[in-house]
Amino acid sequence: QHELVAAIDEVQARARGAMYLADCHTSSASGIPFVLFGAAPAQRAFVQVFPIPVINGIVEQVEGVLSEFVGQRGWVTFSVEGGQHDAPMSRDSLEAVMWLSMKQAGMLVDDNIAEVERANKLLDDLRGDLPRMIEVVSRHSITPADAFVMELGFRNVDRIAKGQLLAHDCRGEVRAQENGVVVLPLYQKLGSDGFFWGREVRAT
Repeated sequence: QHELVAAIDEVQARARGAMYLADCHTSSASGIPFVLFGAAPAQRAFVQVFPIPVINGIVEQVEGVLSEFVGQRGWVTFSVEGGQHDAPMSRDSLEAVMWLSMKQAGMLVDDNIAEVERANKLLDDLRGDLPRMIEVVSRHSITPADAFVMELGFRNVDRIAKGQLLAHDCRGEVRAQENGVVVLPLYQKLGSDGFFWGREVRAT
């Protein structure tokens, strides 16, 4: 972590203009790429370019997030989940996000290059019928004592109906209290986030 902070300090010291950070990840659940962003207006404006779900509200609920750390220094930041850890498409998704990010940041001389067009189509096709904007409203935190087990079959972003079975723990069934969206269901042994719960935000 000290080495990472030193690298960030070095970049910031020689920066001649706006600074951007894309924090790239993959997830244990299968599914599509999506973007997480903070509350700063510059971050919200930047992520509008992505034709995949852009999700607000997770960054503030998780400690030690790199994008939040550099965002507090004035950088325009976001995190992107590219898909399942071992899925070949995850690499293509993250590459597509990078092309659109470079265009949005003004780093490309020609905005109409084929890679940007292909990136936009790939991500738009992957999103399918999922919402473009999602606000996370709660976090289902867990400990080892909870014996939490997520029901199989959920994607990393998935629509859920009220009453649908989400998981089991030591207290019994965990069911959806309302219609909404489940985000990052836990399918690995490590972690204190069972899942995040969100709702679709309509464009105004």
